[in-house]
Amino acid sequence: MVQNYLEDQSSLLVQSIQPLVNIIRSQPSNTSDIKAYVSQISQAVDDIRLRSNDAIDFARNEALNKHAPPVVGVLEDCRQGLQESRQDTMPGFAFRIARGMKVR
Repeated sequence: MVQNYLEDQSSLLVQSIQPLVNIIRSQPSNTSDIKAYVSQISQAVDDIRLRSNDAIDFARNEALNKHAPPVVGVLEDCRQGLQESRQDTMPGFAFRIARGMKVR
């Protein structure tokens, strides 16, 4: 159940990350679209954080309890970095989010 949710969210994130990076590279003055993509990505990461924390709290899975919190922490750090960064550093944060979302 959580695995399917994370796979779906990963796909949705890629659909926002790729255009964000393309716009930054080709139309850096298009701040309204950039802000919209950053907002979509941030909301998706926040939803993932909440859902993951719920799963950690309710699951009695030692592996999940051990491995999920660091990944959620990295995603949250990248979300904050993406929101606070300049356009030239946004792609790095966006790609780190995508790497963090790779479902194993």
